[in-house]
Amino acid sequence: MLTLNIIGAGRAAQTLAYLWRQAGLLEIQAVMCRDLQHARQAVEFIGAGTAANNLAPLPSADIWLIATPDDQIQLVANQLAAAGIRGQSAFHLSGSLTAEQLAPLRSCGLTLASVHPIRSFAQPQLAISQFAGTCCGAEGDAGALALLLPLFSGIGAQTFTIDSQQKSLYHAGSVMACNYLVSLLEAGLQCFEAAGVSREHATTALLPLLHGTLDNIDKLGTAKALTGPIVRGDSGVVEKHQAALQQNLPQLLPLYQLLGQHTLKLASAQLSATALQTLAETLAHTNKTPRD
Repeated sequence: MLTLNIIGAGRAAQTLAYLWRQAGLLEIQAVMCRDLQHARQAVEFIGAGTAANNLAPLPSADIWLIATPDDQIQLVANQLAAAGIRGQSAFHLSGSLTAEQLAPLRSCGLTLASVHPIRSFAQPQLAISQFAGTCCGAEGDAGALALLLPLFSGIGAQTFTIDSQQKSLYHAGSVMACNYLVSLLEAGLQCFEAAGVSREHATTALLPLLHGTLDNIDKLGTAKALTGPIVRGDSGVVEKHQAALQQNLPQLLPLYQLLGQHTLKLASAQLSATALQTLAETLAHTNKTPRD
C-alpha cells in the first residue's frame, strides 16, 4: 500500500486522510503540525498516523501532502528539500497556487502536483459524509497526476485537469461562486433588516429561496433559472430598488448596480432591444429617485 506523510493537518487534509484510510487506499504515516497537540488531535480524527511537530523524525513516504496555508507552502517545500526527503510525489491543495510552489522538491526526485477540492471543509465530519461527487481541479507533472488522481477518484471525487497558467482565474471563479455567495446573502439580510424584518425571519425567508435557485440552476442552467425584474424587463421596479438602497443602504447600491448589469447580459436573449436599453440606462442612472 502507498504511504502518505502530511505536513499541516488542517480540515481539508484531515478529511482526505480519513477517507483514504477508510477506503484502504493509503497508509497514513507522519502527521506534522507546528502544534504537537493539534497533530495528535488530527491523528485521532484520521484514525491513523503518528503525530509530529518537526521535520527531523519524519520517515520516507511515497506521497507527501503539504497542506499548510498558501503563504507557507514554498517555505515548507524548501525545508523538506533541504532535509532530503524521499518519495515519489508531493502535492498541495491550494486553489490559487500551482504545483511549482513545490519546485524545490524536484531536487529530491519527486514529481509535483496540486489538487484542489472544490468544497468547503468548515466541518470535517460533515465533509466526510458529503465528499462523494466533489469536483477536484488538478494540475502538475504527468507522473504525479497519474499517481494522485486515482486516489481522489477512489474516494468519490470527480477530477479534471486545469491549465496551470490560468489557475488564478479558475480560483477566482470558485471564490465568486462560493465565498461571495455568502457575502451576497449577507447583503440581502441587511436589506431585510433595514426594512424592519428581523434577521431570524429574514434568514428563514431567504435560505429556501436560495436553495430553490440553486436547484433550478442545476436543472435548467443559469440563463433559464433567472427570475426577477430584470429578466421581466421591469425597469420601474429596478428604479425603486435603487432609490430605496440610496436612501437606506447606499453602500450596497454599487453592488446592486454591478450585479444588475451582469444579470442584464445574462437575460439579454429574453428581452427586447427597447427593454435592454431602458434597463441599461436605469442601472447606470446616477440619480436614484424613482421617475414615476
